[in-house]
This record gives sequence, structure tokens and C-alpha cells, in this order.
Amino acid sequence: MSNQAALDFLRIKMMATFKTLKGMLDSDSPWVVAHRGDSRFCPENTMSAFRSAMEKGAEMIECDIHLSRDRIPVVIHDSSLDRTTNGSGNIVERDFKELSQLDCGSWFSDQFSGETLPKLEQLLEEVSGKILLNLEIKSKAVESEGKTDGVESQVVKWSMHLVFRSRCLSPVSIIPV
Repeated sequence: MSNQAALDFLRIKMMATFKTLKGMLDSDSPWVVAHRGDSRFCPENTMSAFRSAMEKGAEMIECDIHLSRDRIPVVIHDSSLDRTTNGSGNIVERDFKELSQLDCGSWFSDQFSGETLPKLEQLLEEVSGKILLNLEIKSKAVESEGKTDGVESQVVKWSMHLVFRSRCLSPVSIIPV
């Protein structure tokens, strides 16, 4: 797929998302937003919490993003690992390989023992086309002077991957808008 076709397709997908969001904005009904996923019944910001929120009919998921030391966007609220994992210290002090070994479910319930910290990429792949996302990008995860691999660039890059994969797996007509 050419870059232009990918951009056109992304524009169409964004317009469809906007129409969904506009419909929610125009509605008199309250939105069902799952704060950190279904965090009442599952450990917050985990794939279990996000899947449960979708199963229960949430219209949007709010979650938090930090960067690991190797600049991988990780879905977790706190900058520290202490409260919601069996680790300690700050996220930015660990590579994702180390972070992926941590248990982030046992603190909540033994039922979630072995739950791991998701990468943003994993979340995007899981929820793409199913639910709206509100990503709270924590301040140390944004791009700064000299660093162009913050969450913003990575979300755009991953979105393009999803657009391309979606285009290959289920072709749609691109109608200029």
C-alpha cells in the first residue's frame, strides 16, 4: 500500500471514529468510560480489565502510558512499579523485557496472578475498531527536543500498521471525502 493510500485509509478510519465520537457527543445519554479498564473487578490497566470493559459494553477506555528505559510505551498509571506490581522502582529505570516479567495482578486478587504489564502496541491491537481510547500520556513519555520516539510518534506508527493490516485482511472501499 502506498503512503498516500495508507493516509487516505487512516483519514477514513479517523472520520468513522469521529462520527462515532460525534454521535456520543450529540447524545443525551451519559458515556460509559472504563477508567483504567474495568478497574473495579480487574487489576487496573491490564488486558483483563480492558477485555472486561469491552464485554460489559463500555464505549471508551481511559488508560495511562509511560515509557520504559528502552522507550517502549507501557500501559500503567503510576510512574512507580510499587503499588500495582510485584516490582519496585520507576518504570523508566527498567527495559520492557524486565517489566514484562513482573506480576501486575496478584496485588488485586489471586485470580489475576500472572497478569503482565501490557505494551501500548498490545492494547491497540486488541481494541482496534472495537472501542474508543483515551490515552493519558504521562509527561516523561512525550517527545522532547532531541527525542522523536515519544508515545505520539509510536502511536502514529502503530496506527499505520493497523491500517495496513486491516486493509490486507478486510479490504474496504476508499471514498475520497
